[in-house]
Amino acid sequence: FRNVVLIDDFTASGTTFVRKKDNGKWTGKIYKFFTAVAETRKHFLENNKHFPLAPDAAMRVHHYISTTQARNAILTRLDAVKADVTGWFP
Repeated sequence: FRNVVLIDDFTASGTTFVRKKDNGKWTGKIYKFFTAVAETRKHFLENNKHFPLAPDAAMRVHHYISTTQARNAILTRLDAVKADVTGWFP
């Protein structure tokens, strides 16, 4: 697959989507998805199996309802996580 679409029902502040905790670790829905994909890809490769998601697959996120505050917070945090986490979604 070259595209992945995640659908979320609502975001008000954007903090459940992606955030950096006080201890410096990232968390949130998209980060948990990212780590699940990375761990599963590694497991597939270690077992000589084809992983169906392309390494450069585009990530699309759709929120049915969101606030302007959430949109701005998410965009800022996505820039930060891209700079901080190796191999983040393109």
